[in-house]
Amino acid sequence: MQKAPPWIFIWTLICLISLAKSVDWDANNFPNPTAAGFRECNMKMSASICDPDGILSESQRYRLNHELNQLEARTRQDHAGNFCEKKGITGAMAIAKHF
Repeated sequence: MQKAPPWIFIWTLICLISLAKSVDWDANNFPNPTAAGFRECNMKMSASICDPDGILSESQRYRLNHELNQLEARTRQDHAGNFCEKKGITGAMAIAKHF
């Protein structure tokens, strides 16, 4: 019987580790970027975007967060009668490998 090359063992180990680190996210365990969970979302402060698996680069996350904030600012109705009418559209983005 022929012995398997050592790189096969290493490759298998890497695959198993990456699978073990993978999380299936759902509404019960997905971090909230607008509250204390912003760090788990890979953000430095409260945000409108959550990328706990680090799919996007830091600059991509902050650019998209800025655009979501701009959406709210651009759709705000400052002359409306009450808060609900004044408030702009609040966008949010959840990015993950597995839901």
